[in-house]
Amino acid sequence: MNGTEEDHVVVDGTRVTFRAAGSGPPVVLIHGSGNGDGRDWQFSVFDELARNNRVVAFDRPGIGGSEAIAGGDGPRAQARHLARATAQLDLQAPLLAGHSYGGAVGLAWALGDGAIPAQVAPRGLMLLAAITHTPPPPPAIFRMLARSVISGPMAWLVCHPMRAGALKSLLSQTFAPQEPGPEYLDYAQANLLCEPSELIANAREMVALAEAIHQMLPSYGRLTMPVEILHGEADANIPADEHAVSLAKLLPHAHLNLLAGMGHMFHHFAKDKILEAVARIDEKTQS
Repeated sequence: MNGTEEDHVVVDGTRVTFRAAGSGPPVVLIHGSGNGDGRDWQFSVFDELARNNRVVAFDRPGIGGSEAIAGGDGPRAQARHLARATAQLDLQAPLLAGHSYGGAVGLAWALGDGAIPAQVAPRGLMLLAAITHTPPPPPAIFRMLARSVISGPMAWLVCHPMRAGALKSLLSQTFAPQEPGPEYLDYAQANLLCEPSELIANAREMVALAEAIHQMLPSYGRLTMPVEILHGEADANIPADEHAVSLAKLLPHAHLNLLAGMGHMFHHFAKDKILEAVARIDEKTQS
């Protein structure tokens, strides 16, 4: 993590926090939901990518150091916001990499809607354990947090008195069959489930995701950029057959790589596979 810069830009009066390092072709990293903020990538391939690329890992709206935005419960609004932040950083044609919920944001960005600045239309898209089709139903506590008029006090109860047990269970389920390393556990203990507003933001975006995916799905077939789809075969959170395999059938030009024995957080363990996917995109876009 040496040489990493932490900074922010302001988009429509709201702060967008990011971490950046390296120089070269831009790579934008979009984190998932419930596993912290953009710092999650620093336990993955952030440093390795920064050897040959300008790498930027954003905190999504309402998460980490980034302020919430109007309509930020949906991946399209988040994609527009992060794309405008990327344009402010003068990053041209970035390669997008999205994990889990971040994959849905990456898809929305790649599809575009007229509000994505032309200079940050992605040159390629990498989807890691991405939610591309109907997501599993959110936990009951998320549905309550997303809709209840007392979501603030409820979130406080989760974030504080109940936090230790909930965090241990959450990490175990999210990483299975792998286990989080000690450095990640330290990060999680200090950062996950700490802020009620962040927990509510996670809940609202997950509750709203099914309808957002339903709206985006008919447009998947018009993606023409290089797409790399990587997914753990042992992912019990977002099953590979229902998401990665289904998407690959809609995108015959995409490259699908199912990783044997890997779970939802494989980006912490299969760095070589991610770097190989980036190289394939670079080869296609530079030829």
